[in-house]
Amino acid sequence: MNKVLKVVLIVILTTIILTGITYAGIKIYEEIKGQATMTPVYTSKISSIDNNKVWVGTFNLVWNDFMNDVIGKEILFEDGYSELANELNKQTFTTKELAENSYFKIHGNANIELKNKIEDGIKEKFNEKSKIIDKFNWKLNDNSYILYAMLKKEFNYLEEFQRLEDDTFGNSEENVKYFGIKSRVIDEARKNIEILFYDSEEELAIKLKTKEGDEIYLFKTSGENKSFEENYQEMNVRKKSEI
Repeated sequence: MNKVLKVVLIVILTTIILTGITYAGIKIYEEIKGQATMTPVYTSKISSIDNNKVWVGTFNLVWNDFMNDVIGKEILFEDGYSELANELNKQTFTTKELAENSYFKIHGNANIELKNKIEDGIKEKFNEKSKIIDKFNWKLNDNSYILYAMLKKEFNYLEEFQRLEDDTFGNSEENVKYFGIKSRVIDEARKNIEILFYDSEEELAIKLKTKEGDEIYLFKTSGENKSFEENYQEMNVRKKSEI
């Protein structure tokens, strides 16, 4: 059995930039703590509890590196079977699925040298800083590892969306900022949108187009207890059936 005495995991989704409107510093650790849970892999079920689920593929990538470079085979926890580790050990998401210029990943013993490498690496690649790394003890023992991953992706839509009126979202009491297309208005921003299918207000999917060629899918469904992968596959099947 492979024994890892202590592993510290850090995952950050740093910045998303949209044409005309910037939402910078979307930090999972700071902004959605208590409002969402991290899903380790896109094969994990996402409807087992009633709150938001977030999956960031870069964590899968640094887990793969740690598993291959340090452990040499599947990672097992000392205190018994872990569904999380079991899913991650399958390595279903790899660097083939994500553009190299979108992520930074590194692993190593928890020491100041690694902290410096992280700071220098994200500064050089993204011109970013990380506040989270200062929250950890970097003088741990040799059996303590830190797996660090950062994702930064910039999306620029073909045309700028209109700013809409601020309003609440879900069960929130505070207003949030909205952008989109006003009903019955001829707008160049309609070029950004492709409707994949629309069966009802609860069953629909659209694709947002970007200047970079990336495709952003928004899929709303009443189906439950499915993974990101299963939802994506279902969306593609239903999209083809509409053609």
